[in-house]
Amino acid sequence: MVAKDKQNRPIYQDFDPEAPETTEFRRIFTRISRRGQTEKMRSLLFTSSERGEGKTTSASMFAMVAALHQGLRVCLVDADLHRPRIDKLFEVSKEPGLAEILGEELSIEAALKATRHETLQVLPAGGRRPFPSELLIPDRLAATFSRLKLLFDLVVVDAPPLLPVSDPAVLSREVDGVAMVVRAGRTQRDVALRAKKILDDVGANLLGAIVNNADDVLPYYYGHSYYQYSGYGSDAERSEKEKEEGGRAPRGGDAASGRSAKARSRARASRSSG
Repeated sequence: MVAKDKQNRPIYQDFDPEAPETTEFRRIFTRISRRGQTEKMRSLLFTSSERGEGKTTSASMFAMVAALHQGLRVCLVDADLHRPRIDKLFEVSKEPGLAEILGEELSIEAALKATRHETLQVLPAGGRRPFPSELLIPDRLAATFSRLKLLFDLVVVDAPPLLPVSDPAVLSREVDGVAMVVRAGRTQRDVALRAKKILDDVGANLLGAIVNNADDVLPYYYGHSYYQYSGYGSDAERSEKEKEEGGRAPRGGDAASGRSAKARSRARASRSSG
């Protein structure tokens, strides 16, 4: 487990363009982009089953890779109105932000925050509300995301976890794809499948899973984590993949994705909190 005092450390301190974890997120970007060749992929939402699985770090790393390595104009949206963290990671003010936009208090342009990178901007969560889920009014969400897609090449959304609140299910209707982060050694198979079913039930375009292994699961990566991407295939495809792996079930959260040995690529990362 990452020390609590590092969870909100600015991401600039850990982002290294040549680091293995950055390379891994470039691979993740490439695989998702291939889906975009047949599906219009202008917005992507990151979520997880429960807290602490690495969704915020994954969304942030993905956004930085898209902006710095792919040259896209990217907006990273903190849609976790319950426990926002993006403002701390990118050292920007939390207010005004998404809450004020959805409350029709100001324009999107007035809430955007610049980062150290010209092609990456942040839309923070905004001020605290007693019942933040009530802000997620469909018409306002649709208008907000439509405007963001006009302003940016790619919109990356950090959403709350699926099981505690209904927000990510609502938000998933406004994005082109969803990536679910699971933490091997912590995320139980049945929990991950429950979260996946929530997305399936609302018709979300679930692209796959990003598996985050903490160092207590993979002790030979001392002080590091492990990220990989696995797309969800059909039942037949998953059955075939299991045959390739000799019937072995992947460890921890990996079991929910049914990934094959071909999907295994490893990278180190210095934080795994979400």
